[in-house]
Amino acid sequence: MPPPPDFPIRPGKRLGVFVLGALVCLSVELVSAAAAVPNRSVADRGVLTVGVTTDSYPYGFVTPDGKWSGYSSDLMDALGRTMKLKFRREVARSSELHRRFKAGDYDLLQAYSQSEDRESFADFSVPYLTLQGAVFVSRNGQIRSLEDFNGRKFANVGAGAISERFLRDRHLTPVLIAVSSAEEGLRLVNLGQVDGVFMAQLTAASLIERHDFSNVKLLGEPIPGYDIRHCFAVHEGDAELLARINEGLAILNRTGEFQQIYDRWFSRINGPLFTREQVISYVAATLAIALVAALWGFARQRALRKRLVGQAAELAGKEALLAALYDNIPMAICVIESSSDGWLVMAINRQAEPYFGLPPSSISGQLLDTLTLKPEWAVPLRDLLRRWPADGTMLREERKLTKQGKVLMFTLVSLPTGAPGRTRACVIVEDVSERRQLDEEVAQGRKLRAVGELVGGIAHEFNNLLTPVILKVDQIQLERAGDTLLRSELNVISSAARHAAELTRRLLTFGRKTISASEPASLHTVVNSVFILLRQTMDRRIQWVNDVSTELPPLFLNVTDLNQVILNLLINARDTLAEKLAGNPEGWSPRIQVEAANLPSASGSRSPFGPRAVPRSWLKLTVRDNGMGIPAEVRDRIFEPFFTTKEVGKGTGLGLATVWHLVTSIGGTIETESSADLGTAFHVMLPVWPATLTHEKSPIAALGTGPSATRVLVVEDEDSIGIVVCAVVNRAGHAAERFGDGAVAWRHLESHWQDYGLLIFDINMPGLTGIELARRVRGIGCTAPLIIMSGRLSSAELDSISEARVSRVLPKPFTMDELLSALRDSLPPAQGGSTDVPPGTGGLRTGIQS
Repeated sequence: MPPPPDFPIRPGKRLGVFVLGALVCLSVELVSAAAAVPNRSVADRGVLTVGVTTDSYPYGFVTPDGKWSGYSSDLMDALGRTMKLKFRREVARSSELHRRFKAGDYDLLQAYSQSEDRESFADFSVPYLTLQGAVFVSRNGQIRSLEDFNGRKFANVGAGAISERFLRDRHLTPVLIAVSSAEEGLRLVNLGQVDGVFMAQLTAASLIERHDFSNVKLLGEPIPGYDIRHCFAVHEGDAELLARINEGLAILNRTGEFQQIYDRWFSRINGPLFTREQVISYVAATLAIALVAALWGFARQRALRKRLVGQAAELAGKEALLAALYDNIPMAICVIESSSDGWLVMAINRQAEPYFGLPPSSISGQLLDTLTLKPEWAVPLRDLLRRWPADGTMLREERKLTKQGKVLMFTLVSLPTGAPGRTRACVIVEDVSERRQLDEEVAQGRKLRAVGELVGGIAHEFNNLLTPVILKVDQIQLERAGDTLLRSELNVISSAARHAAELTRRLLTFGRKTISASEPASLHTVVNSVFILLRQTMDRRIQWVNDVSTELPPLFLNVTDLNQVILNLLINARDTLAEKLAGNPEGWSPRIQVEAANLPSASGSRSPFGPRAVPRSWLKLTVRDNGMGIPAEVRDRIFEPFFTTKEVGKGTGLGLATVWHLVTSIGGTIETESSADLGTAFHVMLPVWPATLTHEKSPIAALGTGPSATRVLVVEDEDSIGIVVCAVVNRAGHAAERFGDGAVAWRHLESHWQDYGLLIFDINMPGLTGIELARRVRGIGCTAPLIIMSGRLSSAELDSISEARVSRVLPKPFTMDELLSALRDSLPPAQGGSTDVPPGTGGLRTGIQS
C-alpha cells in the first residue's frame, strides 16, 4: 500500500435537501403511472451504443484480463438493469471519445465531466459524482504558487475540460500539453516532465494509491468554484433518453444500490467521500429533478393532446373551406394523372362540368380520351398535354375562340402528389374575354391620348407659322386698300391661311388643347340647328328625324364642341347613306334619326370637376342611320386619328377621332352598334353637370389707366410673329418694344415695369415661360393689363393664367382685327377711368378641361 497522501480529502459541494428521497421516489412512481406515457421511442432504438473510456481510473477502465470495471461502469450496469435498457459499449481513449461523440458514433457517454463548452453539443444528466478540483505538482519541482505556471508546462486532460476555464479565469499562460487521461497527466507530473495538472481530488487520490505516484502533491488548497461534475451525457435535444437516465438514478438511490456502488470504490480512500446523510441529500435533489421532469412530461402530454384535437378541428374547417373554394372558384379546374393507357381524370370542379357534360362525382378515374369534351376544351387541352415539357414546367397559353367570341386562358401545372411512377397535373381554364376587352379599350385610349399629344404639338407649330401669315396679309390689305388686283390675290392667301387655321383648330380640339367656354345648352336646339345647316347641302332623298325632346335638362358645356360632335356624327351618317344610295337599292329609304333619353346618374362617374363632383343625370344621345354599316375588321379603328376608309383627298380621318376626344374630355363615353348592310348607331353618354361647376374666378382687378398712346412690351421668341405683332401695335398708335427671351425680359422689367401700360407674352419661350414671367411681374406690384398669346393651353396652364390675373388670352392664329380688339379691350379709356376685367381669360369663362 502506498503512503497516505499528504492532502485532505474533502466531501463534494452540497446540492441541498429538496425532499425526502423515499417520498420523492413514491411521487415519481405515482405520476408515471398516472401519465401512462410509454417510452416507445427509446425502446424502438434497441441496443444503445455507449462510449466508455479505457484510461479513466477509477471510473471507467479495462482490467488486464479484459473486463469492464470502474465506478461509472458499475453504475451504468445497474442503470441498464433497473430501466430495462440495453447497452453496447465501445471502448476509446478519453480524447478519442470526445471526438467520436460529437461525430454521432455514440448514443451516450457513461462518464463525461460537465462544462460550458461541452453544453453546446451535449445534454447532461444530474451529476452522480461532484468533486472539488485541485492543482497537483511535483514534490521536487519549483512551483510554489499558481503564477509560477506562466511559461511552464501544464498537462491538459481532454478538450473543453474545466481546466481550460480555470486557466483562463486566473489569467495563467502556461504551455499546454495535451494528455488523453488523468492518469497520463499525473504520470507526467510524477516524472517531472510537466509542472502541474488540474483534476479532481478523488481522482488523484485513487490514481496515487494505484500507481504509487510518490512525487505528486497538492498545491495549496482545492480550488473553490471549479467542481468537476461526472454525468451521463446524451446528444443535445435527446430529452427522452435523458429523462430515463435521471429516473434510473433516482430508483438506484431509493433501493440503496447507489450507496453500495460508491462504498465499493471510494470508502477506503481516507474515509468516505460522502456521509450517508450527504448521499441522501444529493440523491434527493436528483429525485426532485426527476419528479419535475415527470410532471412536465405529463402536462406536456395533455397539452399536446389538446393541441392535436384543436388542429384536427382546424384542419377539418380548412378542408371544408378548400372544398368550397374548389367548387365555387370562377375557373374550371381539372386534375389528371398519367397512366399506361393515357391520362386519367381524377377530379373536376363544378365550373368544369359544362365542358365534360358529366357531374364531378361520376368522372373520377375515367380516361380523358374516352370522354366527350366540348371542342373549345378538347383541342387546346390535348395540344397542351402533347407539348408539356418533361420537367413539368408550368405551361400557360391563351386561346381565342372566334365562333364563341370568347378568350380562354389555359394553365397546366404539375402536382407533386401523384403515385410512384406517375405524373399528376392540374388544368385551370379561365374565361378572360371581358378582361381582354378592357385591356384593349385601355390600350386604345392610351394610344389615342398619345397621338393627341403629338397632334397638339404639331398644330401648335402650325399656329406659329400661320399667325404672321394672317397678320401680314391683313396689314398689306389695309395699307394697299386701293389696289384691287392685289387685294384679290391676297384674298386667296388669306382664305387658304384661314382654312389651315381651322384645320389646326380641329387638330387642337382632337388633342384637347383649345380654350373652351362652357355654358348651358339645349340638346334639342343644337341638334335642330345642325339639321338646318346640313339639310340644304345633302341629298334630298335622305329623311331627317329629330326625336330629341325639348323637356330634357340642359347640358353645361362648350356649345361649339357639342355642335362639332353632332356635326361629325351626322356627316359620317350622310357619307354611309350616300355610299349605299350609289348602288340604287330597291325598297330602301335612307334615314338619319337622332334621339335622346335622360338616364339617372351612376356612382363612380368620372368628373372633370374633381372626384367629389357627381353628375345630376346622363343624356344618352343616339345618332342612327340605316346605311352600309361598319365592317367588324374596321370597327375597332374608327376612332383612331387619321384613319379613314374614304379615297385619298376625300377625308382627313379626324372626324370620329375628334368626337371621341370631345366626348371623353367632359367625362362622357361613346359606343358603336353596327350591323352589315343594316346601319350604324352611335350612342353618346353626356353628363348633365350643374351650371355652378365652373372654374372659380379671382376677384375682379382694377387695372391702371394710361394715355391713348401706350408703351407696349411684347415678349415673343418667334421673330416672324413678334415683328408683325409689334408692327400692328405701332400702327394702332402705340409704342411697341420686343424681347425674344423670357429671362432677359424679366431682368428688364424688374426696374422698368412702370414704363409700360400693356404687356403681351407668349407662353412657350426660352429662359422663362410666359406664365412664370406673369407671376413675377404681378409679384413686384405691376397692375398693367396682360395679354397671353397661345394656341395650346392645358388645364393647369389655364389655372395658372387665372392666378396671374391675365386680362386676355389671344388664341393663335389670330387676325389683325382680333389683335386690335384685344388691345382695345385690355387698355383703359383715355379719360382715366378704370376697366374691370376679370382675370383668367379676359372675360372668357374657362370651360371643361381634362
